[in-house]
This record gives sequence, C-alpha cells and structure tokens, in this order.
Amino acid sequence: TSAHLQEESCGGLAAQERSMSERMQTLIEAHRDYVHQLRLVTGLSFTQIARQAGLAASTIVRFMGRDDWPHPLATGTLEKLRRTYGFG
Repeated sequence: TSAHLQEESCGGLAAQERSMSERMQTLIEAHRDYVHQLRLVTGLSFTQIARQAGLAASTIVRFMGRDDWPHPLATGTLEKLRRTYGFG
C-alpha cells in the first residue's frame, strides 16, 4: 500500500541520516587525529599551529577543545595546514 511504502521510505531516510552522522563523526575524528599528530611532530601548541598556517587560533583551538564540535575542518583549513607542515 501507499502508506506502507511511505513508512519504508521514512525508515530508509532515518537510516541514511544515521549513516551520514556516523561518517561525519569519523571524519571529525580523523581531523582531530591529524591535528594531534601535528602537535606531536612539531611540538607546537594548537594556537601556534594555527597561526603559523595563517589561520585564526580559534579555528584549531575550538575544534580541538570541544567534543561536541558539529563539523570537520574546512577544506581550506586542511590545505593551509598541509601546505605549512608538509604532511597529512
């Protein structure tokens, strides 16, 4: 029936949203791991890492300091970090 198809469609959408959320969380964790590696390799603070890459300190400090940060680092931010530190 039409109602049954609509219910299946909504259930499928909820599963897709959960999957997207899980992928987003995995990406955020990967970006955090990358910034932690930068810190270990360089010996710099998060503020110093950001400033040397031409970023506002808050870009990295907030991302690393808040467990509930809702999104990964922007592509431009990652590019600046990679250009500055040469790996990643």
